[in-house]
Amino acid sequence: MRNILVVTPTCVTQTMVQALVEALGGYWNAESTLNQGVIERQGAVVYVSRSADLEPDYDPHEVARLTQLLGEKPQTVVDIHIGHTGGSEALAADVAHVIIERWGGLLDDNTGEFGASQRPSQPHPPKVVAPHRVSEDA
Repeated sequence: MRNILVVTPTCVTQTMVQALVEALGGYWNAESTLNQGVIERQGAVVYVSRSADLEPDYDPHEVARLTQLLGEKPQTVVDIHIGHTGGSEALAADVAHVIIERWGGLLDDNTGEFGASQRPSQPHPPKVVAPHRVSEDA
């Protein structure tokens, strides 16, 4: 399973990620071996988790580069695991965009380059997004 990471300058708690997942129409799987959010949309699926530990994903040189790009030391890594079904990569990109818009950060799509840097205008609680419904007439 492929993943993309969003490295944030904001301390993002698990509760914050859970609220975001639920606001995007997903749910939280609290089983101790999983402990992640699941967002499904039209067959596409992504799994969302977070970590305050940068070391498994980044060496000191990369942390220094991230600090330079963010303008401050990274605080949290939000990990978006991409499902195998069609549309999952686009869903992952959408979720990453919402995370960056909300908490600021950089997108790491495992290409060796960091992109989509943005500082949040101000951290705020997630907006409630109604799940997409298909009309029975369609």
